[in-house]
Amino acid sequence: MQQQIPRITGPIKENGPTPDSAYLGGPISDDQWLEYLSIQAYDFLMAIKIRSGHMPPETEQPETGIDNSEVSRIALKTFFNISDAWDLTEQEEKELLGNPSPSLYQQWRAGNGPIVSQATLVRISYVLGIYKNLRILYPDESRANAWIRKPNKAFAGASGLERMIQDLASVRHYLDSFVDYPSPSAISDS
Repeated sequence: MQQQIPRITGPIKENGPTPDSAYLGGPISDDQWLEYLSIQAYDFLMAIKIRSGHMPPETEQPETGIDNSEVSRIALKTFFNISDAWDLTEQEEKELLGNPSPSLYQQWRAGNGPIVSQATLVRISYVLGIYKNLRILYPDESRANAWIRKPNKAFAGASGLERMIQDLASVRHYLDSFVDYPSPSAISDS
């Protein structure tokens, strides 16, 4: 059985789809475009690997033609930008990144350090997807960013952030369900 390739929709920028301006807040620069494409490409490659049941060891370099150091740099920069928007503490950032050592975390925060592992890139991918979904569901940035700290009935009263620390994938999938089949009253603010 042939698997479907995810459909990308949205406006076109130089022969390619662009992220919805509802969560980017307007026109995007070439650097933002590169960041978006890199993360989306990695997201797609990881989905293929997960679905095929092949997750290579962290030391194995995938044969994708993608520069892993550049993907790591862009992924971490994007993660920390989202973290700043959400006003996360250092401890919350570490937990979402999979609890790296303090020295590795400091290197990553400073924009240095080694290439991030496959597992960390998957975690960052989930965070990016959660951020994107919230900005689609709540075009008001302050409301989208506040959602992660509010108690939520869908998570037995825990906040989105508390649930993310326990299980990033479940929050991503929860929000994906509303983006795929939006209903204005369906998503819980509390």
